[in-house]
Amino acid sequence: MSGDRVLRLDPFKAADQRRCLELSVPLSSFKRLQSVLLESEGEVSCKFVFSKGERNEIWIQFEYRARLTLRCERCLGKVAQLLEDTVRLRLVDSAVELARDDEESIEVGERGLYLPDVIEDELLLALPLIPKHGQYGQCDPESVRWLKTTDGSSTDEQAENPFAILRKLKY
Repeated sequence: MSGDRVLRLDPFKAADQRRCLELSVPLSSFKRLQSVLLESEGEVSCKFVFSKGERNEIWIQFEYRARLTLRCERCLGKVAQLLEDTVRLRLVDSAVELARDDEESIEVGERGLYLPDVIEDELLLALPLIPKHGQYGQCDPESVRWLKTTDGSSTDEQAENPFAILRKLKY
């Protein structure tokens, strides 16, 4: 990980300087993300570009790329998921103004901006709701065999439909 002095900064000064930062942050450093990862090896490559807009507002353009190992919800095996995106966020000084609802923004307090938190937030937002292999054939063959033999129905008698009695009613 790049030095901690670079990980927390004053984004308003960085925007005045039109600063551009490139970081590589290990996946193991993201505590909230650990609960969904099967493996925490690897890193997130990031690029932050700080700038000012037409009305002197502060913006971050943030690019990231990471390969995560998640659990496939179909076969319960490992599935590699590539997350990459470019996000543009407006920075709002929490002591001066409120964030508007119509734009993506980050409120910045007295302590400045801690870049790993921004990275982790964006990774969490980019995660698929249901991680799974792209095609059924990519799943673990043993798990697929098990899924085909257990279709969810009971091998004993089929459960009686609780609404079957309604068929007997006439109107």
